[in-house]
Amino acid sequence: MTFSLDRVVPWGRSYEEYVRMFDLGPAELGGRILGCGDGPAAFQAELHRRGGRGVAVDPLYACSAAEIEQRIAEVRGEVMAQVRANLADFVWTTIASPEQLERRRLAAMAVFLADYEGGRRQGRYVAGEAQALPFAADAFDLALSSHFLLLYAEAVPLAQHRLAIAELLRVAPELRLFPLLELGGAPSRHLEPLLAELGAQGCGLEQRRVAYELQRGGDTMLRIVRPVLDHEAIAALAADFLAQRLPRERWTHQTHLAVGLWHLRRHGRPEALALLRSRIRAHNAAAGIGNDADNGYHETLTRFWLRALAAHEAAHPQATTAGSLALLLRSPLASVDAPLRHYTPERLYSREARAGWLEPDLAPLPSQGAPRDRAEEGQGRAV
Repeated sequence: MTFSLDRVVPWGRSYEEYVRMFDLGPAELGGRILGCGDGPAAFQAELHRRGGRGVAVDPLYACSAAEIEQRIAEVRGEVMAQVRANLADFVWTTIASPEQLERRRLAAMAVFLADYEGGRRQGRYVAGEAQALPFAADAFDLALSSHFLLLYAEAVPLAQHRLAIAELLRVAPELRLFPLLELGGAPSRHLEPLLAELGAQGCGLEQRRVAYELQRGGDTMLRIVRPVLDHEAIAALAADFLAQRLPRERWTHQTHLAVGLWHLRRHGRPEALALLRSRIRAHNAAAGIGNDADNGYHETLTRFWLRALAAHEAAHPQATTAGSLALLLRSPLASVDAPLRHYTPERLYSREARAGWLEPDLAPLPSQGAPRDRAEEGQGRAV
């Protein structure tokens, strides 16, 4: 027998479980977070208590607290009977037994119920469907979907997954899904088609192991990052750079990273460095930026960013160019101040660092990794 439910049931998890399932750190918890299909989970209640900014959306929130409590009571026996009939499908380490699991679930849902009516009045619990979210574009910094998308693959068809993911990426630049399994424990039937489609659209995709596993094999979440530039836009940007026709206002930090990534993938690191030395100088001159002892081309920064890009690429070997750029720009690595984690300002902004390579004086540089080292032998991929 395998765990099976013929409908989405209201069954909530704790704040601590959300933190572990979605690998949430201070940066994520400090942003505006949308929970999609949270049901009676305690995450939003505890996030609000801790001073966070979050909203949950679910059709369930058209109901009153009393009605939700009644629905929990109605499904409780069915859910726990399924758990007890499929003990081998779960990992009984952090949670030791079905009885302890039931206590923890009921405690989490009690936290939700105590917060629900007040939160609904404040607009923190919103009745709505994932495929038609009642929020403006970019209303949130991060969207989460716990135990809904991918898990209920039989009840929610692939077309509805597409619509929901598109909507969630409309209102937030990043979406995290957990788990990547169906209720019976098999990999979700929708996962591979969605990965192929989203990758073709230029989304950044990362399957990340997390410090949480209750459903056996369910220890991985999926990050989906909205593309910043699609494949054609990156190619066009590179063409403008090569033709020295990017105006100064478009020669931004993001453009530098995109151009650097394009060169790294097309030529490999040593050749990319040699080309960028000459091409950045030429582009600066065309844009009216002087290249001298105090301005323009900076050797240490160029080499730093190429090394950082190589480390990022090594960590995401399956990413497309647009997907890699999307993931990069959502990472701390892309911060304009990232070099200052390794260099003191006095050393980094010295004439010596501009003219030639200087080793860092604060912390070692990011590891360049092995997966992309083949590119240094002339086997880099074209965009």
